[in-house]
Amino acid sequence: LVMAIAVFMILNQLGIAQTIVNATYIALIGAVALGAALAFGLGGRDAAADLINSGYRKAQQNSDQVQADLQAGQQRAQAEAQQYTQQYTQQHAPAGGASGGAYAAGPSEQTTRVTQPGDPYGDPYADPYGGTGAPGAGPTRGNGRP
Repeated sequence: LVMAIAVFMILNQLGIAQTIVNATYIALIGAVALGAALAFGLGGRDAAADLINSGYRKAQQNSDQVQADLQAGQQRAQAEAQQYTQQYTQQHAPAGGASGGAYAAGPSEQTTRVTQPGDPYGDPYADPYGGTGAPGAGPTRGNGRP
């Protein structure tokens, strides 16, 4: 193979029928590649079939286990969801012992936030940096500078 490549390279460098030499070289390389591909493909056909069949058999054998795992996961998720729902309703149960949890009938309790001047959560003009808080003044760093 090395000698054949050397012969083609020598003929190409000497300038002897470059078009014919290049076409022949490409054809020979293509023929070798095609022969290798066919040999590998046809020779490995049985091995590939065995590999695919064994994977298919394992998947069929494990399908029952996968379905059982899926059902167990769903049941566990539902149990956890119920547990968290019960914890939430116990924590947020209305005062006075009324039953029904968070969705009890009757007036709902709402809390009103009392805002103080300079409160960044209630005052729309409050400066989060502790500045003057004047409308349109922009944020400052507490020293009057932007």
